[in-house]
Amino acid sequence: MEQNEEKIMRIIISGSSGFLGKHILERLAGSDMEIYALTSQIGTLAGFCEGFSNIKVSGKDALHNREIPVSADTVLINCAFPRNTRGENFAVGLDYISELLQDAVNQGIGAVINISSQSVYDPQRDYAADEESPVIPSSLYAVGKYASEMVTRAVCRDRSYTNIRLASLIGPGFDQRVVNKLVKFAISSGRISVKDNAQRFGFLDVEDAVSGILSILDLPAENWSNVYNLGGNQTYSLVEIARSIVSVFSDTYQKKVEVEIQKDDSAAKLNTALDCSRLQKEAGYRQNITLEESIRRIAGVCGGI
Repeated sequence: MEQNEEKIMRIIISGSSGFLGKHILERLAGSDMEIYALTSQIGTLAGFCEGFSNIKVSGKDALHNREIPVSADTVLINCAFPRNTRGENFAVGLDYISELLQDAVNQGIGAVINISSQSVYDPQRDYAADEESPVIPSSLYAVGKYASEMVTRAVCRDRSYTNIRLASLIGPGFDQRVVNKLVKFAISSGRISVKDNAQRFGFLDVEDAVSGILSILDLPAENWSNVYNLGGNQTYSLVEIARSIVSVFSDTYQKKVEVEIQKDDSAAKLNTALDCSRLQKEAGYRQNITLEESIRRIAGVCGGI
């Protein structure tokens, strides 16, 4: 990232103790960039970043309290978002994002990258959504993500910004995903059960997500598009995911996994396919990690193999 380091010397990462934020930190650790990690879990993250002199771990309000130097060569990557999508906590989380962006702009931030989600598109689409596809959020989470985009657009209207509509992330330790759950079942029992239905999932390994986000930093900020999709090139049914797990366990670990498939015609249609050609064209981003490689990485840290 030589070009990147010449142009951007300071990066602020909010939500840095989350799954994506920690992987961004890990990638930038030891680089020539100044990294400021904002978090509500200072103790946990301080241990994670120990030994890297280019990373400073600060409280989530450090920017608001003017504890971080901000200039035109500073970029804010906002990974903060309330995981609790009910009630007061959700509202408080969105208020935090709004204040964070306003503080950044008031203090002269150069550019902002806001992490949004593919969930803002129609979840029952039968096509790969591109950035011009209609926004049809169908859940409170999706509404919140689109609200974060609207706040970014309004607050950052006189400077460079982009909203990254991110595919569903997978990777070691992110056990809320169905891929992780199935891998764990395969390890513990040697068998998995899935439903054959109309749902198709587009996943992205977190390492590819980090590469895609950082590829944007190699572009002059004034040339950024206001929205980028960031995902993979394929979608998978639950049956296809299960068969990939069977293949990986057989080829890599010589472990047999049995699959039980139940026909399910009652499940609502779901399709999270993304067209990421804009980011590919403008920043040269390419997905490198296959579903099978992600499964190997997840299995490798689950134990029992």
